[in-house]
Amino acid sequence: MKKYDYFISYSSQDEVYVNKIYELLSNEGKSVYKYNRCSNPGNIWEEISNGIDNSDVFLIFPSFDSEQSKAVKREFSIAMHRDVNDDSFKLIPVYLTPGKFINWAIDSQLRIESFDETPETTVKKILSFIENERLNYQQPNLPIFWKVEGGILEIDSKRNIILPKIRLLLTDEGIAKNNGSLVSFGGLEHEKNMRILPNGTKVLDINIKQLQYIGNNRPIGIELKDINIKPEWILDFAILEITGKFYKCIRNK
Repeated sequence: MKKYDYFISYSSQDEVYVNKIYELLSNEGKSVYKYNRCSNPGNIWEEISNGIDNSDVFLIFPSFDSEQSKAVKREFSIAMHRDVNDDSFKLIPVYLTPGKFINWAIDSQLRIESFDETPETTVKKILSFIENERLNYQQPNLPIFWKVEGGILEIDSKRNIILPKIRLLLTDEGIAKNNGSLVSFGGLEHEKNMRILPNGTKVLDINIKQLQYIGNNRPIGIELKDINIKPEWILDFAILEITGKFYKCIRNK
């Protein structure tokens, strides 16, 4: 079966808007699977399941109408099963109306909001979101900030976070000079390892031996000299929350 960049799941009540999304993504050179249930009656679920299995990204459009759609709920269930078993698969809700729908397991972890926005603006958000996946991270609905000041990496958020791992995207020099498998800070030794993501990006992961708690503007700080990192080596930063999801962090300059 043909491979697709995107599978689109939506309510037929939102079809006019979603059709425009489909056209704009196609114009960007993206291959998009959008099943037309009206023109393809009969037993469609084998084909839909194959479409989801052969797509890189599952775009679901939550709305008041999709909440009532049995087909959307079933497509979401198929996609969730793959999401649990395939780290390379991305499941991204694009909210057309405010609210929580179908008890989304990922509702608090990542989302694109498209309330009363043009299809053009929504497509820009989708493409930007996918581009940011170079760190394999999600977008929390409450931002997490980071900055380097006085040789200290500071992480802060109003979101409550339990932090077991940090991920650094480094310059080539930073990667070349990071040897060994342990770093010491906070009186403890922590494992570190260089990983190559599926897209070829090299990242440095540091496993925090003692869980750190962030939230309500209670920042934590890590001295870069303790983890053998120079400030100018850091290109981007993400964290792994105890839920198992990597989150994008915004540089607070």
